[in-house]
Amino acid sequence: MADCKRQGVDVAFCTSTSMDNVDAIGRALASELPFEQFKVIVTIDKIERVKPAPDAYLYCLAKLGLTSAQVVAIEDTPVSIAAAKAAGIVTIATPGATTADQDFSGADLTVHDLAGMTVRKLSDLLQSAGNKMT
Repeated sequence: MADCKRQGVDVAFCTSTSMDNVDAIGRALASELPFEQFKVIVTIDKIERVKPAPDAYLYCLAKLGLTSAQVVAIEDTPVSIAAAKAAGIVTIATPGATTADQDFSGADLTVHDLAGMTVRKLSDLLQSAGNKMT
């Protein structure tokens, strides 16, 4: 997040849960993940179908004014990876303790954590998929 902010790369939070849940997550993670850094927050009240449908991602792309070829989704569940892929988005899987045993083979890249993830690495991932980050 810090690297994205430094380099002027917009970051969004794209979920199929309610805004109340997002607010609770935001409060719980306030010191680690300041939610005011998200340019767009998409919740269930903005979409018709939940993940694995691509609606949340398509809405987010429209709000950001970007195409699927210009973004990377970072997700922690196979259902969310499927939603991003259905929207045509390059994906990074970050399995957590409760999802580590699930199938993340649909992701373009799987990592155990995002330590060391940079805008350059995201851009390289897009380029390897034939896309370009703007």
